[in-house]
Amino acid sequence: EESTRHTIAMDAITRHLGLGSYQEWDEEARLNFLQSELAGKRPLFRTRDLESFGFDPDTLKTLKVFEMASELGPDSLGAYVISQARTASDVLAVMLLQKQYGMTPANGKMMRVAPLFETLNDLTNAPDVIDKLFSMPLYVGAVKSKQEVMVGYSDSAKDAG
Repeated sequence: EESTRHTIAMDAITRHLGLGSYQEWDEEARLNFLQSELAGKRPLFRTRDLESFGFDPDTLKTLKVFEMASELGPDSLGAYVISQARTASDVLAVMLLQKQYGMTPANGKMMRVAPLFETLNDLTNAPDVIDKLFSMPLYVGAVKSKQEVMVGYSDSAKDAG
């Protein structure tokens, strides 16, 4: 799924919760929120109430992907690839959306999250993004000090030649 789809879903959730616009937060605010929620025990919302929130169809579709994935066995799916990944918050947002649907490192149901860096800027910034993720003890523990990364040559070739 493309990274902005997750950002839009997180924005709908934070607005619904009265926390403001996730899309308008800077990267540091996003990371603080995501780390706090990942460290906590409670879900963001009751999933059975999802249909009553008035979220747009695209947001519901994004959230339903996580719901469907949570119903499959942990060995049914491999990595969750985030296309157009740009930031550490892109990765943590997917982890939090998985947690919302009961997929956590603790229960062994969390899918590996693989950022796909595609544009020249994203490729250039990828080492900093990975360094930022690995500076977070919660993240390092969740991924057991391993990270899968994908590099997209098609978009970077169009972008940078």
